[in-house]
Amino acid sequence: MSLWLFSRLRGLRPSNLVVLGATPFVIYIFASSARYQRALVHILGIEEHPWTLLGLFLFVVIGLLLGLFALKNAWSSLAPDQDEFQRNQRIRMSLVYGILHGTAVVLAGFAIDPTPLVESILVNDLDVSSTTWIVIDGQNRIAQPEILLWFRELIQQVCGYYLMLLVLAAFVFSRLYRSSQTLLKYGMLFFGVFNLGMFLYIFLIAHAGFASGLMATLRATFLAYAIASVFGLLLALLSELKVRERTFLIHTVVGVLLVAVSLWYFSRPQIEVVLVGNLDQRIAIIKGTPQGITNEIRDGEAFDLEGRSVKIRSVATVEKAIELFTKNNRISGALLPTTSVDPAWPVMWRTEYLAKEYSFRAYAIIVLGLGLLLLTGAGVLNRMHPLRVLAAFLIDTLRGIPMLVIVLYIGLPLAGAVKELSGGVISIPNMFRGIIAIGIGYSAYMAEIFRAGIEAIPKGQIEAARTMGLREWMIVRFVILPQAIKIITPALGNEFIAMLKDTALLSVLSIRDVTMRMREFQAATFLAFTPFNTAALLYVALTLAASSVLKTIERRQKVGEH
Repeated sequence: MSLWLFSRLRGLRPSNLVVLGATPFVIYIFASSARYQRALVHILGIEEHPWTLLGLFLFVVIGLLLGLFALKNAWSSLAPDQDEFQRNQRIRMSLVYGILHGTAVVLAGFAIDPTPLVESILVNDLDVSSTTWIVIDGQNRIAQPEILLWFRELIQQVCGYYLMLLVLAAFVFSRLYRSSQTLLKYGMLFFGVFNLGMFLYIFLIAHAGFASGLMATLRATFLAYAIASVFGLLLALLSELKVRERTFLIHTVVGVLLVAVSLWYFSRPQIEVVLVGNLDQRIAIIKGTPQGITNEIRDGEAFDLEGRSVKIRSVATVEKAIELFTKNNRISGALLPTTSVDPAWPVMWRTEYLAKEYSFRAYAIIVLGLGLLLLTGAGVLNRMHPLRVLAAFLIDTLRGIPMLVIVLYIGLPLAGAVKELSGGVISIPNMFRGIIAIGIGYSAYMAEIFRAGIEAIPKGQIEAARTMGLREWMIVRFVILPQAIKIITPALGNEFIAMLKDTALLSVLSIRDVTMRMREFQAATFLAFTPFNTAALLYVALTLAASSVLKTIERRQKVGEH
């Protein structure tokens, strides 16, 4: 026993051994100190009935994963490049996973009460002002009992119908296994989309009341890592593009066409507005007026005010602006369309602007057109593909900007500008603003990692694949990426750990992750070390756990190679 324990300890990383030795001391601190216990509860985001919520969360996630594993094995069994033994083994595994998945569906629909998880998601993800499903009871938000009952019945019906479809699908699979594989793949695709969609919603989006702060940090890390990986791989592939015979001609023609289309949008009839009244009090400006015109009035650029600013007030409609201008003593002027202006009102300033249905398209298209022409010109000078020039520009630019600046820029002014230009159609929540910012910021580093892995593949293999008649995307999918991923796994793991720590920057966008909750607890209790120690230990535990998982993956890859 002692030899086995000694061998297991020798297999641990040195940093993990230090943490293991300090674990009893850490446990003693949290077990004996009420302050540390309160800090841990608040920073993790533990709500009422956490064990019930955790059990339901794990039950749903594991049940959906079992369904995905069943579909994966069933799909693999249809592949032609396998013998009969492998095919039968995958079918048996699919049957086992399918039975377990069906059992989970039965329990979810008819044995386990899911209302605690449903209520936790509803009261935290829905806006009280826009729904009648949630009511405020004192300082707590609770779901209407009839709504919870309706959801309980809905879940029972969905589970019942889903179970019948599952049994029918298993029967059809057994009958059409040899004859109609295309139909079977469409059916499996339907079940796969449903299970994967539910899994992603529960695991990455739905409120996790058992540890909302911890899950916010983990979800931000996983989603940002996925964005960075996809965008980084795209940049790496663009960096490998070669110039062909008509590359520059095609990109020039496309750029000119885009500019022409944008000029057509800019030539559309514009809306003429006038500023009536005087500047003694506030100026009423209708909601939706372009920000440039609003700033011109606020800063006094439209008038000779010698640096003095003008106070403004935003109103919803033209009628409301006229009413305030004519009846409110605190409003001395209004910016109105010329068709709504009384000739007797004094006019101070006139201007015009492009309607919103044209302005967003016009500016977006002309930026794309001029940008493409600029990239094409740079590519002609350097004999590089224009998209390769774009990839190099993005990589160099993103690596030169601090991550905090990227988070603030994308999370505040850029997201606001997109919302304004789209007329409020594109309104990104703070959480996803931060995730997109972290993902884009790290994509430059991921691109360099992927590029290094791609360049490590011997050129002879790529040439051999082309000689065999494989298309470029098939060469990337079957020849380059499988080998490159093995080479760059340690570097990808390091980026994941760095991203896990940098999610703390999202607290500047008021995202209630571990860091934001730490600051809230410190501001409420005025404790100096307790919240910071707790958050630091939590991040150390997360990074060490991630490091151990990555080391395990590396060891398995090495075993597979031998």
